[in-house]
Amino acid sequence: MKNTCFNSNGELCEVRVETAMLGGKPITVEHLTPILTPKERERRKREIERILYNVFIKYEKNSPSSN
Repeated sequence: MKNTCFNSNGELCEVRVETAMLGGKPITVEHLTPILTPKERERRKREIERILYNVFIKYEKNSPSSN
């Protein structure tokens, strides 16, 4: 069974913990991955695509080859 918890936004998340040594000291990192319904996952995917498109189009408009 996977560990789960609620993040600061109140979303249910899967928890994955990794520990590594850095300079002789143990460093622990906790990864929280939201557990989303397929509909919510698709909505977030479209939102990320829209944001990335806006970033890339901004730089395309300012590139020397577009003038």
